[in-house]
Amino acid sequence: MTKSEAFRNLLQSQELNDEIELMRKELTDLIINSDDDESSVREAAYVRIKAINEVMARFESIAKDDEIKDKAWKIL
Repeated sequence: MTKSEAFRNLLQSQELNDEIELMRKELTDLIINSDDDESSVREAAYVRIKAINEVMARFESIAKDDEIKDKAWKIL
């Protein structure tokens, strides 16, 4: 199994996707329900959401690596 296939399988895991969405929802709720004077709480939650998004984007990029290489060979 290649690295790309392993990450593709990981991203197809419903448990992983459910947990990621739960984390995003919890952090979004934290932002929404924060008080006016809790800007540091909102900023920290935003940074965590952004980090989750970046990690998932990296995983998706790795999962598509084989497809990109295959298309590159077709062009040549």
